[in-house]
Amino acid sequence: MGVWAMGVFGNDDAADLAFEVDDAETAREVRSVLAQAIDTVLNDPTKADRGDVLVAVAAAALVALSLGTDLELAEMDVYGPQDWEPALLDADPHLVSSAREVVRLVCLPHAQQRWKRKKALWRSAAEHAEYLREVSAVRDALAEPQ
Repeated sequence: MGVWAMGVFGNDDAADLAFEVDDAETAREVRSVLAQAIDTVLNDPTKADRGDVLVAVAAAALVALSLGTDLELAEMDVYGPQDWEPALLDADPHLVSSAREVVRLVCLPHAQQRWKRKKALWRSAAEHAEYLREVSAVRDALAEPQ
């Protein structure tokens, strides 16, 4: 897997998700692509590998953008979907809830994470911290209004 930046869209797997979103012809198909990416991790986190997790987080970020948040993501303008309109997604409550949950799991301390391989998503603590900064912004954008 190619990783060139620590942002949500700074890897080949997330960029591939962006292509799938661009290829979807309807908002319903986009929702299906995003739900499948997120559910791959949520259905059984112990079977999720690094690529699954990175794709699920990218999908959650797109859900957050569909809510009209002011979320800014590094690499989004280049490697994120180019042919979609976030406002048309009309994310359903279940999809938003699933996006919140997958981001919550990724933000857990390493010892509490349940991925297939019991190692951090990134090789170094510095890389992991940099990635989590953007994931935390996604989490905040998805937060339920108080």
